[in-house]
Amino acid sequence: EAPAGAPLPPAGQRLILTARGGDRGGVVGALGLFLAGRDINIEDMYARVEPEAGEYVMVLQVLCPPGRDLRQLQLDLAELADDLGMTAHLQHENVFLATNEIGAVRTLTL
Repeated sequence: EAPAGAPLPPAGQRLILTARGGDRGGVVGALGLFLAGRDINIEDMYARVEPEAGEYVMVLQVLCPPGRDLRQLQLDLAELADDLGMTAHLQHENVFLATNEIGAVRTLTL
């Protein structure tokens, strides 16, 4: 139980958005506008250019408000990514951790 006066954890689902494609201007802004327009908050972001592949790679941890249609978000994101010449995926944080973590599988809570 949280101490009195402690902030409550934010409501919603934690999701991971991964995107990769050619390095070009406007990608971060376009994804930021896409998320902001759906009241999805970026909590953490990692981005870099992979020199060997010449690709821009982004991994974002986002908080999606309750009740959002995840399938529709995925479809809308795929359309945006296609317009940007990228591929992008949106999945629950626990799925991302279970399929990308190296080491022993640990118990995940949904």
